[in-house]
Amino acid sequence: MAVVWMDIPSGSQGLYGDQVARLSDGVYSIVSGIELPEDPDPNVTGRCIRYDDFTQDAIKLRKVLPSEQATVGFAFRQWKTVLQNTSWSIQLNNVGGAAQVSITTDSSGRLLVKTGTGRTGTIIGTSALNTIVTNAWQHIECRFTADVSTGSFEVRVEGVTVLNITGVNTGAGPYAQLDFTHTGNTTGSGNFYFKDMVIWDGSGGWGNTFVGSVQVFDLKPTADVSTGWSRTTGTTDWQILDNSPPVDTDYIFAPEDPSIPAPSITEFTNLPEDVTSVRALMMVGRMRKSDGGDAQVQMSLLSNGDADNGSDRPVTTAFTYWWDISHLDPDTASTWTPAGVDNAQFQINRTV
Repeated sequence: MAVVWMDIPSGSQGLYGDQVARLSDGVYSIVSGIELPEDPDPNVTGRCIRYDDFTQDAIKLRKVLPSEQATVGFAFRQWKTVLQNTSWSIQLNNVGGAAQVSITTDSSGRLLVKTGTGRTGTIIGTSALNTIVTNAWQHIECRFTADVSTGSFEVRVEGVTVLNITGVNTGAGPYAQLDFTHTGNTTGSGNFYFKDMVIWDGSGGWGNTFVGSVQVFDLKPTADVSTGWSRTTGTTDWQILDNSPPVDTDYIFAPEDPSIPAPSITEFTNLPEDVTSVRALMMVGRMRKSDGGDAQVQMSLLSNGDADNGSDRPVTTAFTYWWDISHLDPDTASTWTPAGVDNAQFQINRTV
């Protein structure tokens, strides 16, 4: 298993705040009918995603995976205000965008898994009545392995398996895209909210086949360690880097004049005290260059003097989000622990 993407953290403004246009800055290839409201739970703060119910089979959000995979899993928390057959659907597509397999709900609170799309596909699995409830957050995990005759899938709700079926048509695959869609053709299906999105695939060698009932946390910079970068305002890097959403006119920069400066290194927020394990860390930066010259930026996590370096990112002249996933603490070569995360530092370095 390897985590490939995490988004919409609980209790946070996240990467975008209420600015929906930010979702298109190199993150999602389709963004339509999306809002970023405050959490519908009156006891919780932070942003989540909500999409409208006005267009039949409309793709609301599409995430292109890093590579085609025979096995893909995803997890998220959902909040539904009304149970209707015209509802949300999440589907996995092949590289050409054709739906291979999908999961949706009906008016009896059942989860339905289908070959093809969530509205017209063939049902290959149905959970018990009232698996899904209204006006409460529920954590849903799904794992699909593609094959037209020996495909398999498992679905868990709040950590409990509600569907586990093999020997069915889950599409020819491999899977290359994940779509959040709306399956109805009328209004009135209520609001669908989601957060704590995690996508993983069958590559890598970390963890097991499910991430579990996890939350995504936004660990913002809290203090400078050292820096050779310049700033458009202020006297510290971290007070710029913790902006949520980002401010286009408020940034740190590393000009090649006469040489590339030393990296910017910051501390970041500790995990909540009740966190007992860590599946992965994701480093995220929103970057652009000011002209057509060459520029590459690398993000890293530093742990007791050792570095887990991300890829060299070829920065463009448009603001774009870049990200790297870290599964292992470079100090121990083992899975990150909460203590290891709390002691780590974030580095951003211009390499070209």
